[in-house]
Amino acid sequence: MPKQYRRATDRSLLKSFAYRGLLSPTDLEAAVQEAVSQKVELETILLDKYHVPKADLGAALSEFYQCPYVPYDERTVIDRELLKNLSFDYLRNNLWLPLKRQGTALDVIINDPHDLEKWLDIRRAFPYYTIRFSVGLKCDIEQYFLVASGQASGGSITEILGELAGEGESERAGEVDDGQIDENDSAIVRLANQVIAEAYRLGASDVHIEPYSDRKETAVRFRVDGGCFTYMRIPATYRRAIVSRLKIMANLDISERRKP
Repeated sequence: MPKQYRRATDRSLLKSFAYRGLLSPTDLEAAVQEAVSQKVELETILLDKYHVPKADLGAALSEFYQCPYVPYDERTVIDRELLKNLSFDYLRNNLWLPLKRQGTALDVIINDPHDLEKWLDIRRAFPYYTIRFSVGLKCDIEQYFLVASGQASGGSITEILGELAGEGESERAGEVDDGQIDENDSAIVRLANQVIAEAYRLGASDVHIEPYSDRKETAVRFRVDGGCFTYMRIPATYRRAIVSRLKIMANLDISERRKP
């Protein structure tokens, strides 16, 4: 059997699913037969036909593989430096992706942490790191691939700013205070990620976020090759949200406003 469908017949994993009550034994056996006959992942059948909640399926996988379950999160910033010597086609076919590093530890999301061949490939690619596995669903790992390859539907900076401007127009009737804008807003999260990604792409050594106390727009400036230039301007309404978002990414205290 092709190894991408091997998980559908892993009896110990199926017992874990049954034990957690994801499906009745009868439905679970039927789902396995469908996955094998259609040559698709078992999780695809469980999610699409039997409507098993992703969180419940992820929890079962986490318990079985004894590692964290990581769903797709658009706030995750993938360290693209880790991907320089890796083939995207290979990664997509084998469903694993390095996400970030902390010192000598490397976080890798993978669909099957028990796959020895993949483990050996990861060790060969990153011989000097301690590998920390997390298990992910195929659909979530593929979404991370889209982000890593720049094909995600997060939108360009121009599109995100247009979205923010549209929100600002709709809120202006009530003259919303900028303190009410949430740093966890989807557009703010995507904007912060795009600013970092663009700074990296342009080889910027510094990123300056310059919010002003009055209603002026917030300037975002990059320093490239020693010269600093204004890259974009963000509506004043969102100045606190974007600064707080970047502070969260840097593990800083967002309640402290007297200093960075």
